[in-house]
Amino acid sequence: MIDLLILFAVAMAVSAIGWKYFVYFFSLGYGYGIAALAVAMCVMYHANLTVPTMAMLVLLFIFGVRLGTYLLVRERKAAGYRKILYGEGHSEKKPAGVMIMIWLFCALLYVAQVSPVAFRLANGPRVSATRRRVPPRKRTRSGLWIPVCTVLSAARTTWAK
Repeated sequence: MIDLLILFAVAMAVSAIGWKYFVYFFSLGYGYGIAALAVAMCVMYHANLTVPTMAMLVLLFIFGVRLGTYLLVRERKAAGYRKILYGEGHSEKKPAGVMIMIWLFCALLYVAQVSPVAFRLANGPRVSATRRRVPPRKRTRSGLWIPVCTVLSAARTTWAK
């Protein structure tokens, strides 16, 4: 439980960029928040890291940095996007209660998205959900294909633009 609270504090710290512009809670806060959570888990669970969990953390980090950087570059380069982002009605201040709730729930969402990796790391490298030893080959193959394909697809889409 303490580990999740630490991850929540990391997500809160990174997504606090949303206090500058409301939309940053969802854009830059999300991308860089996921990357920061991957780094935090790497530091917190360094003794329990295995090849598959390290691969997942690297993929989460790459995904987060790629997304955050893409959104930052898009904002800086595209005048039309800046007009939408900072235009009339979007740049007005939201009530403090709304800002706080969005900040809290965005950070909670980001922790929830990386929590499967955190649970795996917290439980140690060689225990399955049923407490039986899972063969390393099966563990490695099962959970890595979807994030690898996601990162490759997102990178391909980014470079195509």
